[in-house]
Amino acid sequence: MGGILTTIAQFTVLGYSFVVGGVGFLNSRREGSKIPLYIGIAGCVFLLVSFIISWFDITTGLGLGFGASAIASIYYGVRYQSTKEFYPHLAMFGLSIIAAILILLGLIVAVVD
Repeated sequence: MGGILTTIAQFTVLGYSFVVGGVGFLNSRREGSKIPLYIGIAGCVFLLVSFIISWFDITTGLGLGFGASAIASIYYGVRYQSTKEFYPHLAMFGLSIIAAILILLGLIVAVVD
């Protein structure tokens, strides 16, 4: 069971990296600013590196992935509060929390095993 949860957490990091990059691109197009694009690319690259690290050291890789998803949930929560009409930020806030919880569960299982 533990192997399944850690594998799910690893692929959550991988999938979430593409979501962050894609949303950064879409927000950049919508807002007309390059800043969301740069944040999305940075988040995507960081999460991809975390995914690669997780194959060699599961606790470090998932720890980095959890940190990135937790920071992203704060970022998107603040963005939603500042622009309440922009609902994709709210969706990303919820998705970031779900990703953080899945990654944290995988990290806990990896540490316990």
